Amino acid sequence: MTVGTVRTCGFIALLACATSCAVGEADDVDAIAAVAMEVVYGEDDRRDVYEVEGLFHTRAVESSAALMSWGNLRSFPDGMRVVGQSLREAERLCADQRFLDQPVAASCSATLVAPDLVLTAGHCVTTFEACQHSAIVFNYRMGGPDWVRSLSEDDVYGCVEIVARSLPDSSSLDFAFLRLDRPVAPHLLPAPVRASREPLERGSSVTMIGHPTGLPTKITGGGVVRDESLRSGNLFLTNLDAFAGNSGSGVYDAAGRLAGILVWGDRDYTERSDEQCREVHRLPQSAAGEGVVYAIRAVELLCTGSPHVSSLCESFCFDEDCAQGRTDGLCGLGGCTPPISWRCEPEAYGSGGPCDCECGAVDPDCSLPSRPVVGCQSGMICGADARCEEDDRKSRSAFMRGCQAGAGAESGFGLALVIAILSRFRRSRRRDLHPEM
Repeated sequence: MTVGTVRTCGFIALLACATSCAVGEADDVDAIAAVAMEVVYGEDDRRDVYEVEGLFHTRAVESSAALMSWGNLRSFPDGMRVVGQSLREAERLCADQRFLDQPVAASCSATLVAPDLVLTAGHCVTTFEACQHSAIVFNYRMGGPDWVRSLSEDDVYGCVEIVARSLPDSSSLDFAFLRLDRPVAPHLLPAPVRASREPLERGSSVTMIGHPTGLPTKITGGGVVRDESLRSGNLFLTNLDAFAGNSGSGVYDAAGRLAGILVWGDRDYTERSDEQCREVHRLPQSAAGEGVVYAIRAVELLCTGSPHVSSLCESFCFDEDCAQGRTDGLCGLGGCTPPISWRCEPEAYGSGGPCDCECGAVDPDCSLPSRPVVGCQSGMICGADARCEEDDRKSRSAFMRGCQAGAGAESGFGLALVIAILSRFRRSRRRDLHPEM
């Protein structure tokens, strides 16, 4: 699976300000991309959803999503459908390869982790424009050997915010949490995240659900953990059969808990020179080259920054004080109590809303890149000392970068503007999909 270029921006911050977005460390990404490609290990273990029963069928139907362009969706009398080139055409594959006539539409994969939040790879959606242009589509899957299941409007969502993300640097943390334009319909359910911060056992089995080469959902079993702890325990290494389009795919442990997301791997296809076509690149089953970021590491970075930014954080506790129920000056499961030095409204501290600056203490909300800044002039950010300062991007980590809004972001007019644009965005998307509206 090829690692893409990293870009980032939060939706609400972009609406609230005219400042520019910070771009990730391209050199670091290019270094990873140089060795990150795709492969099949031993037998090809990819299966269509209709071929699989049990727990992982349920995960695929309820929790797995594809990221794709809105242009890949069409309206038909029986519902919406995904359209795209056939795999044969898109990859110039030889006639004996699998899935030749299935459509290629997804750019990346994602997993539902809260009613309005999906987790994917950080390099998949990295600017607000990419977020805005991405449809998040559930149940893009084959209904049988030769037909793709049609979709309802309750399977298709817009992306309105990059809530938090990390770019692939020396830590190899590569993830993004994307906010949907509305909570999902009842037939979709968040996948349970593996809560343990202990690594998986070496040799334990893992299963991946996603969209290899942009195909309809595939459930890929037969994988095992080859190295349980890489890059300070942020990643593990497997031999799952992964392809471009599997970036962000959910990787599950044997109990069906989301253990991680796929972020890089080995090469996909090789040239069959005598026939002038390509075939799946194969390596021995004993090899391993697919990197997976532990999901709990991503959740920890999201929730320690601002535990009220998503209902996902209500199930996790990441420090000893929180575990013992103490919330004085920190955010715990019971809420956020500001420290004595906090001078602003108590309910603004760690609320999951804007980053409140010049309040005498650091607001936990300031750790999230998409939060607009309140209390600073336009073009300024809230520094590590809780004071307004010029936007020196070189001093901010990859996880912290993002657009920041000026002091006007807290106004009722600004909130109304956000709501109006979101409503117009959804109506325009529906008109695109349903010309008769």
